[in-house]
Amino acid sequence: MIFRLACLQIQSHRLRTIFAAVAAVLTSILDMTVISISYCILDSTQLSRMLAAGSDFHASVTGTCYSVSIETLCREIQNAPEVSEAFLLGIHSAISADTVYTGSGHQGMDIAFTDSEKSLPHLFMTPTKGQFPQSRDEIMLYEKAFPAASVGNHVRFTYDCSNGETMEIAYTVSGFYDCEADTPLSAVTLYDENSLPKIGMADQVDMAAQVMIRFHSSFGIDRRLEAVTERLEEWELPGVGVGSQINYAYAAADFGVFFRPGNVLLILFVVAVVFFAAFLLIYNIFSISLAQDMRTLGLLQVIGTTYRQMKRLTYVQIILIG
Repeated sequence: MIFRLACLQIQSHRLRTIFAAVAAVLTSILDMTVISISYCILDSTQLSRMLAAGSDFHASVTGTCYSVSIETLCREIQNAPEVSEAFLLGIHSAISADTVYTGSGHQGMDIAFTDSEKSLPHLFMTPTKGQFPQSRDEIMLYEKAFPAASVGNHVRFTYDCSNGETMEIAYTVSGFYDCEADTPLSAVTLYDENSLPKIGMADQVDMAAQVMIRFHSSFGIDRRLEAVTERLEEWELPGVGVGSQINYAYAAADFGVFFRPGNVLLILFVVAVVFFAAFLLIYNIFSISLAQDMRTLGLLQVIGTTYRQMKRLTYVQIILIG
C-alpha cells in the first residue's frame, strides 16, 4: 500500500507540474498584454507632450514683473518646497544665419538663451556632438538646421533689434543636438544679462526671459504655482500685470490624460480580465489536484492519517498552487 501511495503521489505531482507550467505561460502572456497596453498609453502621452508645447515645464514666471534680477528670482523659486526644478529661459525670434552653414537662405530662426545644460532634455533636446556652451560667445546648434557646420566653426547670426536695426554677432559652435519637439529651436546659447545690451535687443529678450518651473507633481498645479508666487510678493512691481502662467498644453497632456475616464475603464477592464483569468487558472489547477489526490487521500486515511493532518496538507497545497 505504501508503494502504491508513492506511485500515485509521483504521478499526481508530474501532472500538476504540467498544469502549473501551462498556467504560468498563460499568466505571463496576460501580464505582457497589460504591460504593452500601459506602455502604448504612456508613449502616446509623451508624444502629445512634444506636440503640445515642445517642453515639459509645468509653469513659468516672467522676470520683468519683479524688482529683483531674473537670476535671484530663479534661485528663490528653486528653494520653494513645491518646485522640483527651475531654469532660466529666453527665446528670441526673427534671426537669420550664414547661408553657407544652413544650406539655404532660411530666415526667422529661434535662439534659446538658457542658464543650464539641464534644461535641454526638458526642451526634448539630446546633445550629439561637442558640449553645451560655456560662455556667451559659444552656441549649440540643431544639427538638421545647420547641416554644413562643424564644431569650432564661427557662425554669424543677424538679429532684428527692437529699434528696427539689425546687428550681427559671431558665435563659436560648441556642439550640436537633435530635437524631438514638433517645432525645434535652431540654436541654444548661454543666458547672460550683460550680453543683452550689446546685441541691442535687451527689451525683447527681457520680455521673453522667464523662469521655467517643474513641480514634483502636476496634480493641484494651480495651488502649487500660487504658493510659489506668494514667496515672490515682496518683489512684485506695482501696476505690472500677471507674471506667471501655467503651461496648460503640457499639463493637459500630463498624467491627467492618462487618467481620463476612457483610459481608466480600459485599465479596470484589463485588470478584471487578469484577475478573472488568474482565478480560473488557480481554481482549475486546484480542482484537478484534488481529483488526482482523492485516491491518495483515501489511502492516507486508511493507514491512519488524522483529519487535522489531512486538513494541513490541503492548506499547504492551496498556498503552493496560489
